[in-house]
Amino acid sequence: MIFRKFKYAQARLLGLVCLGLFGLIGCDVQSSLNQTRCTDGGEGFKCKEGFAFEFDAGPRDTCEPRSPKGFCEANGMPCDPNFQAPGRCGETREVDCRQFKCKLTNASPECFGNVCRISACNEGFENLDGDPENGCECEVTEEVCDGQDNDCDGVVDEECACQVDGNEDGVCSDGVITETGNCQAPDSYTTTDDESSVEDRNLCDQLDNDCDGIVDEGCQCNYNGASTGVCSNGTIQADSGNCAPPDNYEGTDDESAVGLCDGLDNDCDGTVDEGCGCIYDPEESNNVDTDDSIEGGLCTDQTRDASGSCQAPADYTSPT
Repeated sequence: MIFRKFKYAQARLLGLVCLGLFGLIGCDVQSSLNQTRCTDGGEGFKCKEGFAFEFDAGPRDTCEPRSPKGFCEANGMPCDPNFQAPGRCGETREVDCRQFKCKLTNASPECFGNVCRISACNEGFENLDGDPENGCECEVTEEVCDGQDNDCDGVVDEECACQVDGNEDGVCSDGVITETGNCQAPDSYTTTDDESSVEDRNLCDQLDNDCDGIVDEGCQCNYNGASTGVCSNGTIQADSGNCAPPDNYEGTDDESAVGLCDGLDNDCDGTVDEGCGCIYDPEESNNVDTDDSIEGGLCTDQTRDASGSCQAPADYTSPT
């Protein structure tokens, strides 16, 4: 009884594993045939001489008769392109001479160091992700602006619109994606806060060129919307975008009262220097002598009225 159990245990041990092409392999413990083909050579169980391990022969691993040395080459045994085995690409099976191949999606495969790799992609496909296991996964189509790399060149939406630095304000929304995938700013873009100070470019163009939400800061504007007098020389403020008046603006109807008798329309009412002194000359516009042709007499030291005309002296008599 003890001897019988020992023989059974020995048979189970012989059937546990056998060392094949890549380390320990199992022998079917229920197959007496396998037990005769496996041996313990002191280095672990392996197939006996004349046999080779067949790992995909069926539901159980087996040691199959080895083809005679040189048999495959001599008989020109064909290769099965659909016969695949991970990590054994390019090897020839000793059991039936079939060569391990690999198959990749949309690609021509090749074996390199027992590893399956892409030899070439099929026409119209690219290996965009660099992973040979899924073959050439990217189908080349015409590039459209959809957030996808349609032409499989590694760049998404080239020549499509983009936002410079992710900014949607002003001209930054008019960027264009380049072939390198960068967002190129339009020619009207600048990084300066004073759009009037950009050299060689007129950026007082009613655009937000620096994408800060303010249009034409530092540029000339019409204060209070008035284009008359000094109001046309207002300046757009960088912090608010409002039009600030020039320094010589004065919102009074009597410019002489604030010392602005400067030949300008400082209150932007269309009248120059109202209330200021003048030389009366009935032959000039607004009766004002502008070329100092009159010297002395009653006509000097007169005053402009609210309309800007130089008032005649009280005792003035028109020459006949």
